[in-house]
Amino acid sequence: MKKRAYTLLILPVVAILLEALPYGAVLQFADESRTYRQTFSYFDGTPYGYANFGPLIAAVLTCVALLLVIILLAKKEEKLCMGIAVLSGLAAAASLMGNVMGFSVVGLLITLVLLGQCVLSFMLRDRLW
Repeated sequence: MKKRAYTLLILPVVAILLEALPYGAVLQFADESRTYRQTFSYFDGTPYGYANFGPLIAAVLTCVALLLVIILLAKKEEKLCMGIAVLSGLAAAASLMGNVMGFSVVGLLITLVLLGQCVLSFMLRDRLW
């Protein structure tokens, strides 16, 4: 097994670890006198309840992409690389959608890691093994 295949395993794990941190999803609230922001994990349902759908969708798609990477390492099929690329791209778009509601550095890092996963799996689909 080549080292490139293990890179496909590391990136979604890093993304899931970043998504578990309570600093990724941002909600902004306003009182009569001031506005304030609260941050949540991507796996938390609170932003979803306040119509910030992107983080939870990105978290679920990242978990599915991780499962596909594990299956890819066992079966070694090229079609799975394309599926991982599509899922990672959709997760990056959903994460970016969450960053539009409220910007966070952790959310931006998650989006960049997911984009890296998308590009890497797309590039390695033909020459992985």
